[in-house]
Amino acid sequence: MQEKRRVVIAGGGAAGFFAAIACALAVLGAFKSLAILGTASVLLVDVGVCLAVLRLRQRGVQTADAPFVIPGGPLVPILGATVCVWVLTNLSREELLGLSALVFFSGGLYLRVLRARQFKAARAARSP
Repeated sequence: MQEKRRVVIAGGGAAGFFAAIACALAVLGAFKSLAILGTASVLLVDVGVCLAVLRLRQRGVQTADAPFVIPGGPLVPILGATVCVWVLTNLSREELLGLSALVFFSGGLYLRVLRARQFKAARAARSP
């Protein structure tokens, strides 16, 4: 008898939540809000990527191959993060509140799924 495995992706719940919000905004005809929310969330990800580049370079993390090095050293990721933050500061108060709510609820959902996954793994490790 084959054992069925259920794979849980921790980010799936947060992505599903984001997709539900995007769908609701699209159905309600709030395309401008949807475009602003989508663009702002991508800018937040871009800030994280720029900061991660700096941190990974500081730690000397690389693959087996020769790493790609951007000319200009740390100037490029610092400039990229600065531009993204500048664009985000141009959002209206309502747009910032909407983005904050999306990040808060998506992050909370992500942490909840991740914690449940860790609890399940710990319980499975304890049982014979």
